[in-house]
Amino acid sequence: MHFSGEELGLFGSKYWLEKPTATITPNYMINMDMVGRYDTARKLVIGGYGTSPLWGQLFSSISTPLLVKFDSTGSGPSDHASFYRKDIPVLFLFTGSHSDYHKAT
Repeated sequence: MHFSGEELGLFGSKYWLEKPTATITPNYMINMDMVGRYDTARKLVIGGYGTSPLWGQLFSSISTPLLVKFDSTGSGPSDHASFYRKDIPVLFLFTGSHSDYHKAT
């Protein structure tokens, strides 16, 4: 699922949670936000793992050469926060900002 208006106040994700366009009840939300710029000078941030006891079980069994930083909170400035505020477990994957963010480069 895709949302718009994130930078202006999470408009799309908030709207969908209030007026869903499909008859589904989300069990969790995984937000892959700016994950295409991983390099060894940065870490892959995995946020929200504290929002469900299942996330800890899942990640404890995974081995990876990536540098990973875990953050237990589910809040933040991206669409997963709308779901977190509705008590829906979330994961937020992020490799950090970059100099050409929101630029046509």
